[in-house]
Amino acid sequence: MRLPTLLSPGALEDLAALAGASPAGGCFVEVGVYQGGSAQRLAEVAAAQGRALYLYDTFKGIPVQGPHDHHQVGDFGDADAQAIRAAIPGAVVVEGVFPQSIVPMPPVAFAHIDCDQYASIAGAIMSLQALLMPGGAMLFDDYGCLEGATRAVHDLIGQPRLRFTRCGKAYWVKEG
Repeated sequence: MRLPTLLSPGALEDLAALAGASPAGGCFVEVGVYQGGSAQRLAEVAAAQGRALYLYDTFKGIPVQGPHDHHQVGDFGDADAQAIRAAIPGAVVVEGVFPQSIVPMPPVAFAHIDCDQYASIAGAIMSLQALLMPGGAMLFDDYGCLEGATRAVHDLIGQPRLRFTRCGKAYWVKEG
């Protein structure tokens, strides 16, 4: 059974290609799982490559709203952690506000950051940047679509360091 996603088929394939090309030996992470469609696609790549997958979400909706954020607290609250666990049994599904909910993980090869709000994206970047392997990538789903998301990426990564997928999603590759 395919889980619902807000990503286009092309964006899902770009996500899979970028994750699949990430450095060997690292895990995959998604922050902002919602109903699990992109996590399910990421799980397929992880399983094919023998990688661990960590999925982080409140499963209660958006936890904060800042001055540059479009979504209100509680938006995307129609998520179900148990349904995600059942559909993606090999994944580590972590409920709670990231990065406070972070659990010990191996080095990160790929991270899909899809949490819509400035504070959530900034927290994900700050927490995962140190765990990201050289050559590993962070994909930012909401960059260019939502002001808070775009500002967070500009503030913490910087626009000149970004690359873009075929579908126009921004990502950053850690040098080294």
